[in-house]
Amino acid sequence: MKRVLLFIMLLSAGNVVLAQHDVFMQMLENKKICNKEDMLTYFLQTNSFQRRANSYYHHYYANKELFTTTIVNDNECYITYQTDNVRDYNAIKKDITATYPRELAADKSPSYICNRGRVKDVQIIFKGYSETAKVYEILVYQNPVQHELPYNQSDRVRVGR
Repeated sequence: MKRVLLFIMLLSAGNVVLAQHDVFMQMLENKKICNKEDMLTYFLQTNSFQRRANSYYHHYYANKELFTTTIVNDNECYITYQTDNVRDYNAIKKDITATYPRELAADKSPSYICNRGRVKDVQIIFKGYSETAKVYEILVYQNPVQHELPYNQSDRVRVGR
């Protein structure tokens, strides 16, 4: 009986980490980020994110340890995804880098242009670990026709040029 209970707990712990990855990938689909009808707010709240200030959404995940995910939506089409779980960050990065083409910004930092399947007109920049905030950050911009730094379209160059 103890082994069965331990196995169930192990499966549920693994699903918690996958839940963060799934929420991130679903957030990119169908223009949930850049719209004027609060689709992002509705989507995040149905996935157990708590709305803090106007643009902060926070979720606690309980596994062997407590870890958090925060989504900051300061501008209509921009989000900053922050997590203190390195496995979550690396799973998202692995999936995006394997699926979508890489471009380099003028400062040679890599960005990924997602324009395939249900993910259209999305640019992703992996910022890595922030020492000041103690989280891993991913910048996401949807609808990159006219956008601001660090997403500035005119600053992007193709890899190999």
